[in-house]
Amino acid sequence: MQIVLKIFFSVLLILVFTSEAHSECLSQEESYTKYVLNAVLSKSVAENDKSINLLKKHLLCYHEKEVYYKLAVIYEYSGKYYLAGIAYKKSGKVDELKRLEQLSAQYGKDGENMFKSLSAQKAADYSKSFKAKKAWATAFNIIGPVAFATGLSLFIHDKAGGENSLSAQYVLMLGGLTMVGGGTILNAHAEKNRLLSKAYNSLGDQYPGFYGTDPDKYFVHSGISGRLHKNYSDKYFVKGLALIFIALPIIGFGIYSYFDTIKYINENDDSEYPELFDLRPIGRALFYVFVQSAVFVPAVCFIFFGSKMMADSSKWTKMNTEPDILTLTSITPIINPVSKTYGLALGFSF
Repeated sequence: MQIVLKIFFSVLLILVFTSEAHSECLSQEESYTKYVLNAVLSKSVAENDKSINLLKKHLLCYHEKEVYYKLAVIYEYSGKYYLAGIAYKKSGKVDELKRLEQLSAQYGKDGENMFKSLSAQKAADYSKSFKAKKAWATAFNIIGPVAFATGLSLFIHDKAGGENSLSAQYVLMLGGLTMVGGGTILNAHAEKNRLLSKAYNSLGDQYPGFYGTDPDKYFVHSGISGRLHKNYSDKYFVKGLALIFIALPIIGFGIYSYFDTIKYINENDDSEYPELFDLRPIGRALFYVFVQSAVFVPAVCFIFFGSKMMADSSKWTKMNTEPDILTLTSITPIINPVSKTYGLALGFSF
């Protein structure tokens, strides 16, 4: 038993701290040659997307102003003014940032209105998801404990000398615990959706909306996403840990149900059972034990999801809370005819 526990907690620690692993940086010269020199400004959306990712890989390790400037130009050419503005700021090109703001202002209220409309829609979607998950979580958290308490009462009464259906005892106990675990997962994600809805609802008031910037990218790169997840990380970790502890009694009662089943089969006359592939009592017992292995499925799922939630929480505590253009691994550029012409007029060639 001690060996099993050691293996269990070892696997759990590996899952939780997997997020700590990261790839080593190349040397500055190798990184510059491999990533920066291969990043080019192109008329092709796919090529610009590739160049953006290459430059971001270099900037994850080396924060060079000239590379930020190169990234800013490609963002601007792609019509991503907000991301270009962050890159210009990091490159120290204050004049370019001001010029970019003036260029974006030429589009009037169109960009701002679109930004607010999309933000409001995202807030509504998250609010709808929150209400649905919260309703199911509440139902599970009410019915689950009641079912578990009822099954436990039958279990205790049976062990004290009473006679109760084994199926009723274990179905109620294991089913109740499974509902509690499901309610815990739903509650965790419902709370996250509530926070996301609140955050997106306020985006339109916080940011005027650069032309070409959608709320998702602003939410991530402005640092708002980092602050939201960082503030929620502790509660998310606790819910993940609670999920693992819910799995433990499921495993315990699941193992005990084996002995109860075998005992019940051995104590009863074979005539009470229909012929089951002509198996002898011991074979029949093994068959029931095999079928009962299904009781461990919820426990395994809860351990997996609980470990993942704890790992995500650990990752969230390290999220950047300042405006940053290196948060996403991939940005899909949107070419705008005006910005495209403007970018070509600059005459940049890398």
